[in-house]
Amino acid sequence: RQHVGAIPDETGEIRLPRAWTFDPAPSGKSLVRLTHEVRRIIDRAERLGRGWRGVIDGLRPHTQRLWQELPAEDRRRFLRHLRPWWDVHRHRAAPQVMERIAEARESGQLAITAARVVGIHADKRGVTVRMHLRGSGEAVALSGDRLIDCTGLNGDCTKIAQPLLKQLLADGLVRPDPLKLGLDVTQEGAVIGTDGATAGDLFAVGPITRGALWEIVAVPDLRVACERMAARLLPGAAEDYRVAAGRQ
Repeated sequence: RQHVGAIPDETGEIRLPRAWTFDPAPSGKSLVRLTHEVRRIIDRAERLGRGWRGVIDGLRPHTQRLWQELPAEDRRRFLRHLRPWWDVHRHRAAPQVMERIAEARESGQLAITAARVVGIHADKRGVTVRMHLRGSGEAVALSGDRLIDCTGLNGDCTKIAQPLLKQLLADGLVRPDPLKLGLDVTQEGAVIGTDGATAGDLFAVGPITRGALWEIVAVPDLRVACERMAARLLPGAAEDYRVAAGRQ
């Protein structure tokens, strides 16, 4: 078996398609125009035999800028209509993971069902989930020892039972971003309080800043964000570290 889109090299190792280089860089001034442009380039990549994956991967260096360029209404429109499509195309499983999933499905260990959850009941014996199957609407029930919610991050910080976050919200030091993706922050990560004032000594980094940056969950994005934050908070420290590292 092979993960679709993965390419084995001469040693048999799997390598991913090369990321597409956008020239000129895409613009986020209009969601409609941006969507048409990405689709046009995907069509071109398909004709060249490179596939759509490299195009989506090639958007990575531009994604945060594009999100910041999009008008507020276009951001809302993206979340309403395009977010599921973006998530499944951008955040793909690694080939090795897909191999294990395929093996589990073939052996019967794993079954994937499209349905809408209509009820959950838990007791000492375990948990039962009632669902309506997609398409037919047939009602089914599944019972097991554990139920794991893998639907993703809960961006609405007012519904997160985290003591520090709850206290910051109660004190008015932070507020949710307009799209309820996390905290309201500046592009530099400074939090914004309920009075609209930008904090000078309180910053956020990581997925909780998705309202400002959108793509901030993968390790490469987090690494860059942390480096930039450290450079702002400790001017000159990065250069001192590089100099010290060069002496070793």
